[in-house]
Amino acid sequence: MAIRFRILGPLDVSVDGRAVALNGTRRRPLIGRLLVARGTPVPVERLVEDLWADEPPEGAVRTLRTYVSKLRTRLGDDVVVTDAGG
Repeated sequence: MAIRFRILGPLDVSVDGRAVALNGTRRRPLIGRLLVARGTPVPVERLVEDLWADEPPEGAVRTLRTYVSKLRTRLGDDVVVTDAGG
């Protein structure tokens, strides 16, 4: 499986040459943050801070988990992995 991410300009993600729709304003910074950390766990608290700065909404962790779940659904469980460190 070949996954291509383009984050400069409009967010563009493709899997094996087929476009993957990732709607939502927070998906782009989430993907960007995970790509920067590539292979290194990012703690949930860090992701919440990166996505919402100093004003996370109530339920930010739950919302973040929803975003990650949707990424897994669209990209595959082996692409977006959660472990004890993040």
